[in-house]
Amino acid sequence: MASGFIYRCWTNNNRGSSGNFLFFVSVTLALMVMFMVTKASAFVATVTAVQPGNNKMLVEEETIKQSKTIKTNKIRKSAHKHKTHVARSKSKRRWKAPTVAHFDGHSLGSKTAQVTAEGVGVASWYGPGFHGRRTASGTVYDMNEMTAAHKTLPFGTKLLVTNKATGKSTIVTITDRGPFIGKRVLDLSKEAARQLHMIRSGIGEVEYKIL
Repeated sequence: MASGFIYRCWTNNNRGSSGNFLFFVSVTLALMVMFMVTKASAFVATVTAVQPGNNKMLVEEETIKQSKTIKTNKIRKSAHKHKTHVARSKSKRRWKAPTVAHFDGHSLGSKTAQVTAEGVGVASWYGPGFHGRRTASGTVYDMNEMTAAHKTLPFGTKLLVTNKATGKSTIVTITDRGPFIGKRVLDLSKEAARQLHMIRSGIGEVEYKIL
């Protein structure tokens, strides 16, 4: 239709200046019509693409995006669980209870206690500065009772302690923790030290064993 209209205008071009004017107007109108037709076609195609019956590609793209988001969240959760599991495993290894050992029918609490359950070492005594205070076992310390402190032996353990210098022996009960000076093995009450003749010297080499 547009081509026929342009042909007629071109035929009129031979009629004079009025024909030239009509030719110019006709070409302009033809171009405008073609432009409007092109725009209308693009608009119709866009409307058709977003209709419910023709939006399969849009749905597929949205599904792919959601799938990627779900996978990313799963990876993050998995990484978080792995870090938590590693942290808990390290904590369990760090605070793992020592292996319980026994000596002569008594529970020693650990293998370290088994090594020091019977042996020789330097003992000291403690008295007035701690009298009346609560011990590590929860009892009140009485320097006039036959008690002693040890680093690892269970509370209530009875020891036979002998002063190697004097040959004096006595029996004490473990109620506290210590001593924490040097390599001392026992911290005796004042009464126990008196029976072992250790009051003046303050320290002495002793032998001890569990009863």
